[in-house]
Amino acid sequence: MGRVADDLVARVLGGGAVALDDLFTASDTLNDGDEPPSTRVDLLRAMWLVDTEDAALPWNSASVMGDAGHHIEAAWAELEAARRFEHDVATGRRMTDDEEDWADTAIYHACRYFLMGGAILSATVLVGRIRDAELRAEVVAMLTGHQSPDSPR
Repeated sequence: MGRVADDLVARVLGGGAVALDDLFTASDTLNDGDEPPSTRVDLLRAMWLVDTEDAALPWNSASVMGDAGHHIEAAWAELEAARRFEHDVATGRRMTDDEEDWADTAIYHACRYFLMGGAILSATVLVGRIRDAELRAEVVAMLTGHQSPDSPR
């Protein structure tokens, strides 16, 4: 691990707890090169495990995971973001009135990440969940080799 992760683990093993603010503070203290890239990915993952409602946490984590080459994990983070956006719609806890669009975009990115990770069937079964025709057409183009998943919209 790295120093930041070691400190948080020591706190929990010592009987303490780690709050979302602790994880944000730890993330803010990371400097490029000071910690292994996996520490930043792990911190982001821990954030959305601590806060199980905020769709922005898995959404933001996905791009960092993807940039670090964790494509399949990034896809699952996007799906978790989509699930949270859809939950906000279903429960009436909307914040922006365009959560359906955010959910569609998260599923689109999940498809991209699955394809980048070689999980073609996983991407294929998600196509039908994308309501936006343009996004769905882009994923179909990726599946048929007419567009690269590495070139997102």
